[in-house]
Amino acid sequence: MKKPPQVSKSPFIEIAKVQPDLLSTYMGLHNPVDKKGRYLPFNEIYRRLPSALDPQLAWSVIRDARQAQLTTLAQELESRLEFVADWFNTIEPSSSSSAFVIATSLHFAIGFEHPFHDGNGRLARALFYWSMFKYGYHAFRYISISALLNEAPVKYGKSYIHTETDNMDMTYFIDYQSKVASKAIDQFLQDFSVLVDRYQNFKQQFESSTLYKQTNEKQRAVIILVHNIGIKTVNAAWVQTMVACSYNTAASVLNGLTELGVFQREKVGREWHYSMLKKIVDEDC
Repeated sequence: MKKPPQVSKSPFIEIAKVQPDLLSTYMGLHNPVDKKGRYLPFNEIYRRLPSALDPQLAWSVIRDARQAQLTTLAQELESRLEFVADWFNTIEPSSSSSAFVIATSLHFAIGFEHPFHDGNGRLARALFYWSMFKYGYHAFRYISISALLNEAPVKYGKSYIHTETDNMDMTYFIDYQSKVASKAIDQFLQDFSVLVDRYQNFKQQFESSTLYKQTNEKQRAVIILVHNIGIKTVNAAWVQTMVACSYNTAASVLNGLTELGVFQREKVGREWHYSMLKKIVDEDC
């Protein structure tokens, strides 16, 4: 790609001196867009420049026009974001605007406005998840669209471009996000099915083992949880949260499993960490 030519600080003063008869032609460069309103890349502008124009002066005119437009857009950014926030805080899901459409529109708005130097995509997707949670779609805590979007960044980008260049028709973006979300849900259901099968198989073997008779209800719950999640180490605070019991009870559960030889423990700092001895489970189950 060619680099833009050096720009003049005062293009129209220079044009009035050297090419006054072409002043109106230079003025036409103030809005270098195609028929759909998209800004042309430099290579395309350069190719289309009338041969009579001086490239340095022409690019100076284009630069000034773009800077003026970007300055105006930046000055209005806060009010546009306030509009998005007001819209989101007042709209409710309906037959014409489902929760998914609202969340996806919020996703688009942040990505389109691009208010920050970095992290706009992550923020847009985070607000999409938050919006879905707000409307009761809590399964999206475990369903990731981010991974799929990152796998196909070009398609993700094109869904923005197609919307922006067709009078902001959101159909393009919503359609693409729907396909991504559908694929993410399918993947989640497949993974969930595998986990359910794994849980059922382990539970069946565990219930028929001698170890099952030696443990109480909370100890059994911890064994099943640790096995199914595949977590390497746990502590009393983790058991307290997962089993919904007091910290002392959680510590007692883990110590009891350690005495049975199901877990082994190791002190890390001031805290005991526990890990399951797979060979014990395999032998019993």
